[in-house]
Amino acid sequence: MTLVRDLPRFRQASRELDVVAQREQWSRANIESFQLDRINQLWRHARQHTPYYRSVALEQELPPLFGSLAEYCRLMPTLDKQRLRVRSGEFLSATPERGAWHRTGGSTGEPLRVFRPHVAHDQLMCRKYRMEQAWGLDIFDAKAYLWGHAASFAPGWAGSWKRRAQPIADRLRNRTRLNAYRLGRTDLRTYLEQ
Repeated sequence: MTLVRDLPRFRQASRELDVVAQREQWSRANIESFQLDRINQLWRHARQHTPYYRSVALEQELPPLFGSLAEYCRLMPTLDKQRLRVRSGEFLSATPERGAWHRTGGSTGEPLRVFRPHVAHDQLMCRKYRMEQAWGLDIFDAKAYLWGHAASFAPGWAGSWKRRAQPIADRLRNRTRLNAYRLGRTDLRTYLEQ
């Protein structure tokens, strides 16, 4: 486990945990200022480099930056998953950061492919680690969790790779993954025993 713990992504996550924990003490005003700054950074990029949002900005006459979270919520049209599925190419940035494609869990009936920059994925995982830390768990403590494995359903090489890689990653990370797609009484009893 020590070898995995020393990988750069986990060392970075460990350092970031303190930053995230400090943010939990912020005032509401500080939180909203941080959120607005992040939304405006994303919006600046999206309206310049993403066909769908460039079109929405023109059609809806949206401002180059939002002055408040309330203004953003009031003016930004809601995006539904069907539009994302049908017009997915229009949501891709012309200048993407380095990243990878992921599949959602499919909780609405069908997994959705989404592109996530590596930086965003690392931030997402750090927030997960912080939530676990709040319950007294370290990144590499033994854990069992109920989770889907939508990525393993991907066709071709990508799905085949995920089906092989996920159990290895789980073992290295000291995780027991319980299948969220099987929740019958017998399944739940087996999970409890595991």
